[in-house]
Parts: sequence; structure tokens; C-alpha cells
Amino acid sequence: MESLKRLSLFLFIGFALLLSGAIIEVDTTGIEGDSLQKAVDSTTVLPGIDTVLVLDGTYHLAINPYESGFRGLVMRDSVVLLGENGALSCTLTALSEDKSDTAWYVIFCYQVGNPSVIEGFTIKDGNMSYNFGGGGGICIAQSNITVLNNRIINNSSNYDGGGVLIDNYSYAILRNNQITNNHTHILGGGILVQASSTAELVGNQINDNSTDQFGGGLCLHADANALLRNNQICRNMAHREGGGIFLFFDSAINLSRDIIAVNIADTGGAFYNYSSNKIEMDSCLVVDNINLKDTKSGLALLTSQADSGITFYSYHSNLYYNSFQADTEINNKSSVTLSLENNYWWLTDSAEINQLIDGPASFYPFEYDPLSNNIASEPLLIDSIKNYRSSSYSEVAESIGTYDTLFISIFGSDANPDIEELAVVILTSSRYPTGIAATLFETDTASGIYRGEVYPLPRSNLNLLRYDDAYQNIGVNITDTIKMVTNMDTTKCFYVGFNAPYSGITDEKENDTQFFFSVSQRIVKDKLQLSYNLPSEGAVRIALYDVNGRAIKLLRNRTERGYQELSFDLGYLPNGIYFIKAIIGREKATEKILKIR
Repeated sequence: MESLKRLSLFLFIGFALLLSGAIIEVDTTGIEGDSLQKAVDSTTVLPGIDTVLVLDGTYHLAINPYESGFRGLVMRDSVVLLGENGALSCTLTALSEDKSDTAWYVIFCYQVGNPSVIEGFTIKDGNMSYNFGGGGGICIAQSNITVLNNRIINNSSNYDGGGVLIDNYSYAILRNNQITNNHTHILGGGILVQASSTAELVGNQINDNSTDQFGGGLCLHADANALLRNNQICRNMAHREGGGIFLFFDSAINLSRDIIAVNIADTGGAFYNYSSNKIEMDSCLVVDNINLKDTKSGLALLTSQADSGITFYSYHSNLYYNSFQADTEINNKSSVTLSLENNYWWLTDSAEINQLIDGPASFYPFEYDPLSNNIASEPLLIDSIKNYRSSSYSEVAESIGTYDTLFISIFGSDANPDIEELAVVILTSSRYPTGIAATLFETDTASGIYRGEVYPLPRSNLNLLRYDDAYQNIGVNITDTIKMVTNMDTTKCFYVGFNAPYSGITDEKENDTQFFFSVSQRIVKDKLQLSYNLPSEGAVRIALYDVNGRAIKLLRNRTERGYQELSFDLGYLPNGIYFIKAIIGREKATEKILKIR
């Protein structure tokens, strides 16, 4: 077959055949979109769970014409669609090769059943412009599917779910995906879950998405349910309601250990609960979200229609600086008394906390110290804070020019080594003496290095303070001095002159580490070979996990240093996808492998 360069079928006898199916390789030879669709379609006549292994490259998916457009790649039942070397090496784009056409979806999943998997791709450029459809990146309808380790970026929809739509009695698991820079006109810039569908979201980064209406990061609508664990939902924008999360009509969401930060909306910066919905949150970090209009709901707004059961429940979470200025952060227009006990508010006086809440709520008892045990939080300890000349973070700058950016980094001790967390810095100037709160994001799990950008802008008055606080702008005079103070330790500060002669020094803080960890082959048979280097003595823990996140075997657990090469027998394992997770010193790494016979 001309459009399939290689077709490799590994067939087994009896029950093993039904479980392992076939492995079909596809590359970009020929018309790559048609080649990929033919490979996926070929699985419909094969027994078992089949793997379509997509080799590195870019696949243009303006294919499958339908009415006035293209449906993109149509997923089939019981298929593992797998990028050979992960999302950075394999791209699925909705654009045609000559960029003259764009598919509505990159991947269209209709009546697809478990254990179907989409893993290891950059999924981009979908543009759902047909009628009232949605799901520019991935559309999931009447399907059960798992979406793992993808970059779902730069997709759009004229109505629903710019990045991902989970619709019509679907059940979807989204794990360890980057869902970024997607846009929709109505519901759910990043993700929309609706119409009696359920989503499990674990370890995703749902960042920098937007909507013209409701739910910049995530929207639940019409009897939808979502279970969230260890996600980042940050820097999303809704031009109306629910910058981070919006709930609409009889839906429910349960959150644990999630980070919800720097989301912006006209009303309801982090959350907006429209009617008869339930929001239950435990052990989360909700910080620096903001509303731009005067309804005072940086953390949450609950409308008068939200009168069914638990409308908003938060326990054992860090909730603060949702508008750094003195402001009401929760606006409860419903008649239900909100349960907000045992949270930390960055305030230690009940009268002050009471001023943050408008409407019936119970917030006592509350915590007097920031929560850190197994909860997303700011760093436990701060070593220093510095401003840098550029985004390379290599040269410390004590003064900047008029139009320069502040590249700020905090060095500290991470609170939770399993999560990429954040740190807050307070910036003040002669123009903004009360200051703004700016959020810096950890560069990697357990790195203890937090980075972000702040933009000094000359201001003649304080009218733009709320806007500047939302967008990490610090208002300054024509010449000024900007003071930066870490939120967790006010003794750690740094001064930067604005519109002053440049001065700077080379920073010796961050030298390139010689740590590395690698798996020799991504596709293995009986033997797994891996290597790593630990420059100084430290703990090493390496474990094998299955595709559902269950630990299969502990491969290494000791204290050592230096270069190591290891080999392990995997002959006893069934075919499938596995993960090698390593914690070596203060570094972490994860590698995916495909086990075949």
C-alpha cells in the first residue's frame, strides 16, 4: 500500500491475540493524513486492541470531507493511537499541507469505546466553525477514551470546547496533557464537559486558554461531572464569567490538590457557579485570581439560582490574594450557607476574613499558617529573589530601561516534590505603594526555582490598579524604584531601578546540572535498559507503572552517585504501554515505553 510505508502485524494465538492485537506503523511518506486514517481504519477488521504507532513528523489532517468542511482524523474503537517519541516529535495538525484548508477537529471520536487511547502528540490548529459544534482539538461524543501526554494547543471553536469537547454521555480520562492557548466563543476555552458526560482530569496543565463568554479554562454544562486531581488551571481568561472554571445547570466538580491561579474574568475569577451546581474542593491552592468588574468575586461568584445542596465547599485549602487589594473575594448570592472551614486565607483575624465573603458562609475554624503537608502551596523556605536581564535568566539586573521586562526568579525549597507549584512576589513602587501580587511558576517539579515576568508601565494615577494587578503590570513613575518582596519571607527582597542606567552581574546561582536519565529504547521486548547520572550522592528511586498509573515493580531504591547502566527483565509482562518514573536526587523524570513480543 503506497500510503502506508510499513505495516507490521504481530499476531498471537487464542486469548493473547484478543488482548494484544496488532501494531501498525505509519510515517509521513505519501499523503500523511490519508495514510494515518487508513492505518486507523484497518484496525476495524483486526481482533484485539490494536496500536497505531505514528512515527515522528507532522501529519496534515484536513481529511474526511463532510458537508462544507473536513472532520479531521476519525478515531476508531479499541485503538491505541501512539506517537513514537512523544508530543514534541509528532504533530497532528488540522491544516492541509498547503494551508488552504482547515479541519473542524484534529481528532474526531464518535462512539469510540475503551480501551481506546490517544497518546504522545502535539494536537493543533483545529477550527470548529460549523454550526454549533465544538472541540477544535479533540471532539469526544458518545465515547469512552483516555487522552495521555499530549500537547493540545492553538485550537478554536465558534461555540464549545476550544481545546477538548467531552459531549453526549461520554466518559473521558485526560492525564498529563498540556491544554494551552485554545479559544472558544461560548463555553469552555480549554475544555467543555457537557450533556451527562464525565471527565477525570489528572496532572494536566490547563493554561492560557480563553473564551468570549463562559469558562476560560474549564466549563461543565448540563448534568456534567468532573473529578480533578493535581492539575494546573492557570492564566485562563473569560471575557464574561468564570476565568478558571464555570458551572452551568446541574453539574458537579470535585477538586483535590489542584492549583487554580492567575485566572481572569469580568466576574468570578477562579469559579462561577450559575445554577444548581456543586463545587467541592479539598487541599487546593487558589491564589491571585481576579475579577475585572465591581462584583467583587476574584475567588468565586455564586448566583441566586445556585440553591441546590452544596453550592461551594472548600476544605483545607490555601485561598488568598484573589485580588491583592482589600476586596470581597467570594460573592454568594444564593441562600445556601457555604462551607468554608479549615482554610488558610493569609489573614489571622476572623473579622478580616469575614470581609472577604459577601453572603451566607461558615469559615470558622480557619488555619493560622499556610498549609503545606501534601497540598499545593508556595515554597517552604526562600533563599533569594532576583531580577534578570532577559528570559535566559543568566544575568542579574539591578536596573532596567523604560520598556524592559522584569524577569523575576525566586530560589527556595519546594513544598511538594510531585507538583509544579508557584510562588507569589509583592511588587511596590512610588506610584503603586500598596503594590500588586505577581505569581511565578516553578520550572519543574522539585526544582525550587520559580520564574515569571512582570511589566513596568508608567501610570499617572491609580485607576488601572485592578487591571494591572490582574495582568502582572506594576505601575511606576517616569523614574522609579521597584521593590520586590517574597510573599513567604518578607526579609527576602530585591530593588530594581526603572528608567535608570543599566547595571547587572552574571549570576552564578544556576549552573547546568549533569543529571540525566534516559531509557535506551522506547519500544522494548524482553529487556529494559536505562542509564542515569547523579553528580553528587543522593536518593535514587525508579519504578515501573502501567498505563492506568498503577505501580508494577520497584526497579531501584537506594542512595548512590555517579553514572549507572541498568538492565531489567520485562519478559513476564503483557504487551502494552508502561511508564518508567525516576526520582534521582532532587530531579524527576518520566519515560514511556511500548512493550511488544
